[in-house]
Amino acid sequence: PPQHIMVAGDSGNDEDMLRGQTCGLVVGNYSEELEKLKGKPKIFFSKNCYAAGIIDGLYHYRFILNP
Repeated sequence: PPQHIMVAGDSGNDEDMLRGQTCGLVVGNYSEELEKLKGKPKIFFSKNCYAAGIIDGLYHYRFILNP
């Protein structure tokens, strides 16, 4: 099911993917074009950049659990 998939992006060309039915993640080093997605359901904005942002999203959506 789509809710078992996380997609991640950082720029405007990722917007359509992030708006889908999956768990959307915007990493901390995102471009201003994605600012309009803040507050949308199923889109999490991480404060962490690059891979650290991905890991943050995995914890947020509970794909991995805190030890």
